[in-house]
Amino acid sequence: MGFLEFLNHLVPADFMPHGYCYLWDPWIVWLHAVSDGLIAASYYCIPIVLVYFIHKNRDVPFNRFFWMFGTFILACGTTHLMEVWNIWHGTYLLAGVIKAVTAVVSLVTAATLIPLVPRVISLPSRIHLQEINRNLERELAEHKQIEVTIETPLRRWASVGFAVAILLTGLLGFLSWRNTQQAAKDSDSVSHTHEVITTLETTFRHLVDVESGSRGFALSGHQTFLDPYEAGRRALGADLDALRRLTTDNPNQKRRLEVLAEQVNARVKSAEERVASRRNTGTIPTAPQLEWGKQIMDAPRVTFEGM
Repeated sequence: MGFLEFLNHLVPADFMPHGYCYLWDPWIVWLHAVSDGLIAASYYCIPIVLVYFIHKNRDVPFNRFFWMFGTFILACGTTHLMEVWNIWHGTYLLAGVIKAVTAVVSLVTAATLIPLVPRVISLPSRIHLQEINRNLERELAEHKQIEVTIETPLRRWASVGFAVAILLTGLLGFLSWRNTQQAAKDSDSVSHTHEVITTLETTFRHLVDVESGSRGFALSGHQTFLDPYEAGRRALGADLDALRRLTTDNPNQKRRLEVLAEQVNARVKSAEERVASRRNTGTIPTAPQLEWGKQIMDAPRVTFEGM
C-alpha cells in the first residue's frame, strides 16, 4: 500500500468537499520528497566535513564529541531519507527503527554535550589565543634582539680574547723554547768550561810531576823520583791534544794553547837534560840551574792561570 492509499485509508474521502483532499496533490508530495532529500544530502555532507576537520586537526580538544555529533547528524539524515522512501514504499517499521536509533544517538550526544559546555566556555577564544600568540612572538623577537645586542660585543670580545690567548700562548711557547735552548747552551758551555779547566789542571799536575820528579832525581839520584817524571812526561802529549780539541772554537784559547805547548815542551826538554846529566855524569844541578828551572816552570803557570 502506497503513501496516498495509506492517507486515503486514514482520511475518508467524504471528509473533504467533493471527496478531494488538497494535501494529496502531486506537487505537495514532490515538495516533501525533494525537501527531505536535500536535508538528507546536507546531513550526509556535514559528517564528511567533520571527519576531514578532525583528520587535519588531531590536536583539537573534545574530538570525541565531533565523532558523536557526526553520528547524530548522519542518523538524522537517514531519517529524512526514509521519509522520501516511505512516500512510495511505506516501510514504516524500518523507519521507526532508524528513528529509534537516531533518538538514542541524540540522547547520548546531548548527555555528552551538556557536561562539556562549562569546559568549552572556559576555553580561551580564538581571538584571545591569537593575541597571546602575537604577544609571545613579539616578546620572542625582543628577546632575540636583546640577545643579538648582547652577544655581538661578547662574541667580538671573545674572539679578541681567544686571539690574544693564542698569541700569548705562542709567545710563551717561543720564550720557553728560547729559554730551554739558552739553558741547554749555557749547560753545554758550563760543561765545556769545566772540562777545559779539569784538563788544564791535569796538564799542570803532570807538568809539576815532570818538574818535581826530575829535580828530585837530579838532587838525590834515587830512581823512585823517575816514576812520576816518566808518567807525567807520557801524559803531557795526550793532555795537549785534549786541550787542542776543546779549544777549536775559541781563537784566543788556541793562541794561548800554542804558547803553553811551547812552554811545556821547553820545561820537559829542560827536565830531560837534567835527568840525562844526572844519569850520565852524576852532576848535581847548581843553585843557578835550579833557579833557571823555576823560571821555566813559572812561565807555564802564568799561562795556565790565563787560560
